[in-house]
Amino acid sequence: MNTRELVAIAARQAGMTQGQTREALDAILQAIAETLSGGDPVTLAGFGRFELKDYTGRPIRHPRTRELVHTESRPRPSFHPYPRLKRQVEEGNGGR
Repeated sequence: MNTRELVAIAARQAGMTQGQTREALDAILQAIAETLSGGDPVTLAGFGRFELKDYTGRPIRHPRTRELVHTESRPRPSFHPYPRLKRQVEEGNGGR
């Protein structure tokens, strides 16, 4: 599913226009990004938690030159689904 499809489904379910739904989705995603940028986690009850995890830099080899290059340590966003979301996904996939 891409953003356009998500907006169409959400608009139909919420009884809103696709333009209104797109604006709401953009505002929600912007708020999540800004909160994470500030170092705070975002918790959506029954859905999951977005937070920053420390990514530890490591040595890697450049594929062409085979030169050893070190990546930088930095925070990266991560998502942890809550049990309710996990159950819904499992039930929707026939328990695979």
